[in-house]
Amino acid sequence: SALGYAWSLVRPLLFFGVIYLFFTQIVHVGRGVPYYGVYLLTGIILWNYFAEATGNCVNCLVAREGILRKIRFPRMVVPLSVSLTAAFNLAMNMIVVLVFALASGVSPALSWLELLPIILGFMVLATGIGMFLSVMYVRFRDIAPIWEVASQVLFYATPIMYVAGNYKQYEHYAMLNPLATLTTQMGHAFIHDPF
Repeated sequence: SALGYAWSLVRPLLFFGVIYLFFTQIVHVGRGVPYYGVYLLTGIILWNYFAEATGNCVNCLVAREGILRKIRFPRMVVPLSVSLTAAFNLAMNMIVVLVFALASGVSPALSWLELLPIILGFMVLATGIGMFLSVMYVRFRDIAPIWEVASQVLFYATPIMYVAGNYKQYEHYAMLNPLATLTTQMGHAFIHDPF
């Protein structure tokens, strides 16, 4: 069971390693982007939180049907607890991100204080979508596979592996995605370089 939690930390780091090597050494997407590794790792960690929170919320009410029928309490506490569990994993992963950023040469700045509202924005968005999905799944079981596909589309539509500013003609379309806006602002606040 101790290794189970370690895997929740190692999994995004392994994913980051593969993506980083592919996009910097083979495709050269990160060329010219200051501290691309830090931007990429932070985006992946925030995305993993969003995917974990929303993905686990989909069937959380149905999975806890027995408890919901026996005890009277607000039903939305269940998806909220799922999101808070994912937030704990996010907090542990952000420690790794901070260490990696400092080791990469990113200097601490006052703009780092912006990370708190940005992370809170991710949490509110993920919790809200998770609550919606959990309620919809009670009636429509097709929500689970639909959300798996939709979350994959969202991953590639969110500037995590690329910087939206590099694609000026599409940037305003990309920023319609709230996750793209939060991720881009994270880059501004954390790395304090223009994107």
